[in-house]
Amino acid sequence: MSAESPRVSVVIRSYKRLAALAELLEIVLAQEHDSFEVVVVEQTPAPAPEELARPAARNEGVRHSRGVIVLLIDDDDLPLVPDWIAAHDRAYRADPTLVGLSARMVRQADEPCPYPDALRPFIRRRCMSYSVLKTPYTYARFDEDVTHVGWLHGSNASFRREFGLKIGLWDTTVRSSDEHSFALRAHKAMEPGQHFGYVAYPPALQRLDIRGGMDKRFVTARAELVNNLRYRLDDGQDLQLGVGSRAATPQPRPAPQAHDGYRARAARRRPPDPRRAGRRLISRPPTPLPAARTPDEHR
Repeated sequence: MSAESPRVSVVIRSYKRLAALAELLEIVLAQEHDSFEVVVVEQTPAPAPEELARPAARNEGVRHSRGVIVLLIDDDDLPLVPDWIAAHDRAYRADPTLVGLSARMVRQADEPCPYPDALRPFIRRRCMSYSVLKTPYTYARFDEDVTHVGWLHGSNASFRREFGLKIGLWDTTVRSSDEHSFALRAHKAMEPGQHFGYVAYPPALQRLDIRGGMDKRFVTARAELVNNLRYRLDDGQDLQLGVGSRAATPQPRPAPQAHDGYRARAARRRPPDPRRAGRRLISRPPTPLPAARTPDEHR
């Protein structure tokens, strides 16, 4: 590592997993790159403050970093190649319009692509993108490069630090899938030609056996949809912070008044049909029941 201002800052989020963090640091410090630093943000509730939970931890790590490129990884993931940092750095040197990059995540070191070949054309178009309903497609285990994608993964992903600070980093009020707040802000601020990308190399390992790691990341489809829609309300404006956005403040409900329930029910009644105007309802007398017969009348 260089004592000067580094080229790359590796920001690591950790949570009560000292052994996993130590294993990750051993691999990171052995990387084949001569200009990088490591910033670790510990999210353990005590003695760490609550302000460092989830996306706030990434924000804190980025603000303490000094590199031109910020490279993200969590303590339950592991880089699988010695030039992991160098590969991310090379991508930005080769493409000045690249502002963010996601790289492949795998479940095993020698894992083949888990997606069927018939889906490859679809995945090339949808990898790390958004559906019509604004819910995310991931396909983070894809084994091909995709030049333009819609968002960045939370680990084994990097971005230009200056650009990240410009857009305000991540929204700290998000409860899950906080990566998308960064993406929405980024797309509003991108200049013509700037883009996110996805690459199959360098891969990183998702360690499913780490307690509190991947098994805590999954959320329900409903929570995912609500979380994404909240960033696309108000004609696509960012509700929390933005970059020239307007906040959507909920309007208070008026105090209840007397007979409000009666007026509401009356308003919901169907209006009279004008075609029935002037018609008279003809009432008919009820048909009398037949008189009971005596036994002699049955004969």
